[in-house]
Parts: sequence; structure tokens; C-alpha cells
Amino acid sequence: MSDYLRDLFSLHGRRALVTGGSSGIGLAMAEAIGRAGAEVVLAARRPAELDRAAERLRAHGVTTSAVSADLHDRDDLARLCAAAGEID
Repeated sequence: MSDYLRDLFSLHGRRALVTGGSSGIGLAMAEAIGRAGAEVVLAARRPAELDRAAERLRAHGVTTSAVSADLHDRDDLARLCAAAGEID
């Protein structure tokens, strides 16, 4: 990829929240966003799968944090928002 395109599509210095990030499309998107330079906050319901996904991203050099949360639960949603911080 040319430097121009890398700079044009860079997400360096940004933070993204990816729900459903422990598997499937969510994990694939988190990896793509992270490889583009963003810090990724992963959210999913299952802690063990979430931890494995976060480790996979870290192995690719992605700065990742993980928050286990059920988005149908208002308390979990509030906790996720507080833990994620400012999202771009």
C-alpha cells in the first residue's frame, strides 16, 4: 500500500468500540480497525472468548482492551461506556 493510501485511511490516534468483538464479523472488523491504527475496545458477553479475541488482536500489535457486557442490560451498558472512555 502506498504511503498516501496508508495516511488517507489511517485510524492512528483514534479509539473504536466494537460490540460482538469476540468472534465472527465483530472480531474481523476489530482486527481491520486495529491494523489501521486505532485502539480497540472489544465488548462481548462471554468473558473467555473475549479474552482470547483480545489476545489474538494483541498478537497482531493492536492496542486492545476488553469489557464483558450484555448490551441488553442497562447497568452493563453504562459500565461498558464508562470503561471504554471517549470513542471516536
